[in-house]
Amino acid sequence: MGVLLLTGGLCFVGFGDRVLAEAELLAAEQDSDALLAELATYSDVVRVRSDITRTRQAIAYGMRNEVLWADLVERFDTALPHFARAESMSIAIVFDRAVLDDAENPFVSGESIGEIAWVITVPVLAQSGDLLPAVDAADGLFDTTFTRVERVDGEGVHRVTGSVLIDPSVRSGRFAVEDAAAPDAGEEEAA
Repeated sequence: MGVLLLTGGLCFVGFGDRVLAEAELLAAEQDSDALLAELATYSDVVRVRSDITRTRQAIAYGMRNEVLWADLVERFDTALPHFARAESMSIAIVFDRAVLDDAENPFVSGESIGEIAWVITVPVLAQSGDLLPAVDAADGLFDTTFTRVERVDGEGVHRVTGSVLIDPSVRSGRFAVEDAAAPDAGEEEAA
């Protein structure tokens, strides 16, 4: 009889442990379901982050040659001597290549990303020669040349036609590839 009571007691304790384990399993499954439901709300995060990275890379690639036009025009304008008056200027930038390399041209001293063609009037013919060093002194401009000088009858001025090359340093650099990668690191640190 003692063995029977002992066996019955052990079965009762085992049954209690089983009920307790099943209750803990049910609670753990409910916690798991709740966590999976919350995780599902963040499932788009990986896709959105990769979209952001891809967009930043596209901006960096597409804007790698960006030039701030107002700054470029101001550099040219401030380089002109006080006696010179710009009649017109035409800016041509090559965006599909990194730089123009005129290695075979002995008159080009470096790589350029474009050219400014200009027409400037000066009161005295001798002042046309002063335009070359003045424009060359502007940041980002080099190898100034003039191709034509003509006297404008009735106005008492000389019209000088020429060009100047644009250095790659005039690019804004606002969308460099390194800059596009930097915000990702900051977002990961914040997370």
